[in-house]
Amino acid sequence: MEEVKASRERNKINWSKMLTPHTTGRKGIFRVADEMMEVDPTITRSDSFLVGHTRSDGTFPTTFVEEKVIAVKDIITKNPQSKYLDVDHDPLA
Repeated sequence: MEEVKASRERNKINWSKMLTPHTTGRKGIFRVADEMMEVDPTITRSDSFLVGHTRSDGTFPTTFVEEKVIAVKDIITKNPQSKYLDVDHDPLA
């Protein structure tokens, strides 16, 4: 029983340190990305990030996420082809 309590306490602490929580609930961001790929195979990592970190009402879970989403959208607006770059050079890099 003590192991479970210690684990829960450790998880609470780790959860509070999370800077970019996703908004996909129990489904998870990777499953959402897979479903998006089934509909449109040209979906990029940037697209799935934007969907997975924006609530359905358009708000964000934290101000850090909001700043990151705004920065990614700004990069894509300035250079739409940037979202097709490799992982080291795309707008999320």
